[in-house]
Amino acid sequence: MFKNIILLLFIFIYIVSARDTTLNFKYAQVKYEETDEVQILSINNGTLNYIIIKDGIDDSEGIFRLGIQQKYKDYCSSNCKIFAKPLKNTGIAAREIIRFIELFNPDGKKSLIKYFDGSDVTTGCVYSNTKKLQSTDSPSTVPLDGLFYTDSSSSYTLIQNFHEVSIKIGALEEKTPLARAEWLKFVSVFYGQEREATQLFDQIEENYNCNRLLVQNNKHLLTPMRVVWLSKSEDQDLWIMNDSLYKTELLKDAGAEVLTTKESSTEDLHKVLKNAHFVIDDTDASYENSALDEFYKNYKYDSNSEKEVNFIIKKNILRNDGARSSSNVSSWDEDYIIYPHLVLVDLIYWFHPKLPVPENFNFEVSNNLFDHHYWFRNIATNTAVHMTSNIKCPTGMPDILTQAVCININGFYSDYGDYSSFDDRVTIVKNYIGIYWYYITFGICVIVAAAGATYLYVKGKYPKKFRGFSKKEVHSAYDAEEVNGHQFYRLEDDDF
Repeated sequence: MFKNIILLLFIFIYIVSARDTTLNFKYAQVKYEETDEVQILSINNGTLNYIIIKDGIDDSEGIFRLGIQQKYKDYCSSNCKIFAKPLKNTGIAAREIIRFIELFNPDGKKSLIKYFDGSDVTTGCVYSNTKKLQSTDSPSTVPLDGLFYTDSSSSYTLIQNFHEVSIKIGALEEKTPLARAEWLKFVSVFYGQEREATQLFDQIEENYNCNRLLVQNNKHLLTPMRVVWLSKSEDQDLWIMNDSLYKTELLKDAGAEVLTTKESSTEDLHKVLKNAHFVIDDTDASYENSALDEFYKNYKYDSNSEKEVNFIIKKNILRNDGARSSSNVSSWDEDYIIYPHLVLVDLIYWFHPKLPVPENFNFEVSNNLFDHHYWFRNIATNTAVHMTSNIKCPTGMPDILTQAVCININGFYSDYGDYSSFDDRVTIVKNYIGIYWYYITFGICVIVAAAGATYLYVKGKYPKKFRGFSKKEVHSAYDAEEVNGHQFYRLEDDDF
């Protein structure tokens, strides 16, 4: 009987924990509260509140919603929007939101996204299963119960038309990769999948921090990269690092230093690039010419630069369009926020290609080849591009995107030799000392210990009064005898 009670108690605890939807936001600027009937998400320091009616409450007539608004009027005094979950007719007004919502696809066959404002997408689910929103659409023409948008969304008119059901995702306003990814928890509330979102984010966080700490804890082995990440303005000589807060944090976690964020003259630009290990270019590409030719044109280089500029000589020029749809639309905008752990791994492997690659970490690229790069490609070496289908749903992405990947440092013995040509002699000596300081320190300790042991041995074997004598003299001194108070020496045959 007692055993049965214990068993029932464990089952009850499991059921309660399995149904627990309480969210904890560690990084994202979102405040979460929960009551018996609603969940409340507050953003913009509480100036915008979303009250979501929990599952199982029938609000088809909207009567319950009116009561909720009255009950939580303190939240609604500023700006309050009320939703009944799960959302059934979802619209999106920014590409960056696509993956957030696709993660909560209930059957793995159809997209949760029914309406989309735009045409440039790489996901087959959106391409095949959505209707295009028009700026003239309104609740009377399109039955939307939720329109997700960001501050970067271009269709201001459309968002205003659906103001009552518009939902702002503030991921792009966050400064760090993990804070942006954590907005998947925010989205999950509208579909009743909070627990799944928490588990997924915990995995993302664990993998991201594993690789970040690997870099930070092995700075003596991993060469600190000097990186320039810019895009060229279309109508003037202006090179700027878009989204600089995010990119700076990401590169720092990958063990790199950002050299510049904005340059407005070719002379200053080239002066900075001269010291760079890698240049990442995300200027919009036309794909009419080769990517390298376009890079030379955008950054004012020519064929002679291949003999004069280090990062060009070493062929270290990256673009973040290594994954594209069959219509040549880059999947970077759709992917990078939701997969920060894999973006970090992608960069680490570009900067340190000699790191051992886990067996399970391979992206499928064209011609049935496998590589451990996905979004970034080296245009100087013409690395392969991963192409996806516009019609396949679920979207044709490698399984690796949902796997745990944590690099290890076993068997890696520094890669500074590959980058020493970027530095002067003084820096080279200093860096080699920094890399091998423990070997140098150990060697010095061995030499000092050996010298000390030798000194003690000599001191113990030969008393102080005999130091400086020859071996023969010392030997004779030990053989000295005294007769009637007079010292004499015993002579041996070899003394003659």
